[in-house]
Amino acid sequence: ITPATCGANNGSINGLQIKGINLKYQWRNAANVVVGTGPALGNLAPDSYTLTITDTVNGCTATGGPFVVKSVAAPVLDATGAVVKNAICSQPAGSITGLKVTGTGVITYTWKDASQQVVGTTPDLLNMPAGVYVLSFTDESSCPAVPSAPFTITAPGLIIIDQSRVVIKEASCAADDGGVTGLQATNAETVRWLDQNGVTVGNSLD
Repeated sequence: ITPATCGANNGSINGLQIKGINLKYQWRNAANVVVGTGPALGNLAPDSYTLTITDTVNGCTATGGPFVVKSVAAPVLDATGAVVKNAICSQPAGSITGLKVTGTGVITYTWKDASQQVVGTTPDLLNMPAGVYVLSFTDESSCPAVPSAPFTITAPGLIIIDQSRVVIKEASCAADDGGVTGLQATNAETVRWLDQNGVTVGNSLD
């Protein structure tokens, strides 16, 4: 008996050992509807099936079953218990835990980031930097499963430096009149400029 998979009517009942000649077959489902007239049955929905065999010469009958065709569905994600822990500044301390997947046999997990790089292969995603992550999963049913919605790990306090508007002024001759302006920083509380010798030479963005 082959189960019906992935929501399709693709179950089957095969391999019955039947002896005799002049036999008539009649398969019925649980609603007593005739669904087949041969020794085997295919394209079946999940249901219970009974076979009646009639000897057309002497009128004798025999009944087999019920034969149960089970349903095998795609794995399903339960994200109601999901817990997202944010990263700390630029440290990879974020996590996504509490997801549960139910399915058939061994379940395989694949976490990907926004650039489609694989970053995890377990139900829990640990030690991650800020970013957007999606969980995909498969089981032994081979049925396609819908991946999770994106989970976002943020990093409160992360300092972001924007150099897109920086203007560098060269020092003239031997004078100390060079400068760097236009630098922008988000979440920065203190600023310190160091020269090549590690000496502090400034305490503001410009």
